[in-house]
Amino acid sequence: MAMDSAVDDSTAVQFNAYMRRYPELYRAMAQCVQRYVRGPQPVILDVGMGSGLLSLELRRLYPEGTLLGLDPSRSMLRLAEQNFTEAGLSSLGLLQGVSEALPVCSDWLDAVVSRFSLPYWPDPAKSFQEIFRVLKPGGYLVLEALNKEYPAWRLAVLRVLMRLRAAPRNVITYHIDAYRLAHTREWVEELCQRSGFRLLEAKGRPKDWKFLVVAQKP
Repeated sequence: MAMDSAVDDSTAVQFNAYMRRYPELYRAMAQCVQRYVRGPQPVILDVGMGSGLLSLELRRLYPEGTLLGLDPSRSMLRLAEQNFTEAGLSSLGLLQGVSEALPVCSDWLDAVVSRFSLPYWPDPAKSFQEIFRVLKPGGYLVLEALNKEYPAWRLAVLRVLMRLRAAPRNVITYHIDAYRLAHTREWVEELCQRSGFRLLEAKGRPKDWKFLVVAQKP
């Protein structure tokens, strides 16, 4: 999950430390990407990469691939570089920017991935058009997103659980606030289709905390 460009260094560090407790979440999404992106040397862009935890798992699956990570926060980009160094993995190309103006050539990428950054895209329609532009024909969008329909009572339980797990207060606030900006799966599916994508997979029950959408550029 990415934070916006105003995130201070302390918040970024705390966020990274908390999310590193859950590598299985990033591993599962990376394995989903691998089901679609078959070649040994794909070019993949992680939009809203945060501290690079998803990209770490992708690097393990694609050691010879070209990985690019985009985030508006310099603090997060620094942490991503640090995480790669600590893991002993070859680095990725770091890009500071936003989803509405991807600093990438058209028809170049094999896949665009994003995990939980969608609520912070100011103009999702423009972002999806940009993603469509930079993908090769046949390229994939793999998007995991928070579900706007997640019940309020479950959010209250989540807040308590995060406190019990010693999550910093600003990290808790960030997680809970993200749901107020989230979208439904149906809305994302419709936006994909309006942007020219062909839907391949949509997974997640109506009241689940998250959902997955996979789409392809024809």
